Amino acid sequence: PGRAFELTASSQDFTVMGGDYLTAVGIAPTDHQQRIAVVNNGRIWYTTDGGSQWSASFDDGPSAHYFYGTAIVHSSTDPDRAWIGGSGYAGYPVWRTDDGGVNLDGAGTGLPSTLVYGLALESPSSEVLYAATEAGPYRLDPGTDAWEYIGGSTAPLTTYWCVEAVPAAQVVRFGTYGRGIWDYSTAVTGVESPVAAA
Repeated sequence: PGRAFELTASSQDFTVMGGDYLTAVGIAPTDHQQRIAVVNNGRIWYTTDGGSQWSASFDDGPSAHYFYGTAIVHSSTDPDRAWIGGSGYAGYPVWRTDDGGVNLDGAGTGLPSTLVYGLALESPSSEVLYAATEAGPYRLDPGTDAWEYIGGSTAPLTTYWCVEAVPAAQVVRFGTYGRGIWDYSTAVTGVESPVAAA
């Protein structure tokens, strides 16, 4: 009650470099002026002034899945850091920027050539990255910069559409295609818990 929203149309033409439509927009939680946008062909756009002026990245990221687009997750501590996931059939499925979208690098090794539908960080204080993919649930180990499959032997072999962190429950929650919701325990117990039914 009492809150109003103001809509302002952007004058940016995101199709000027070959894209047809936007597939994701992300806003840095620690600096709302810093934003990243992705178009269907993988072209990355960035802004540091809340969207008044946009610039094209020097690199292309992943292209979009025709129906589900791309995924963006920003660091909760560094407004310049973000990860972008999408189609990994012609390159890395996940890309990382450490300069607000100006440059991108492939994020980690070991993730198969697959589609990434969702990305999430373990908690606001953690930069452990999780991916919901066509090939299952994955975790990027920040120590080795390598992706690891975390489905264990109990998780269903199916598409994982979405992922979100639930820090209060010490889990990362995955939504699957027709096989329910599965939780990955992030509790420090000395033994990693595979994804299990929620």
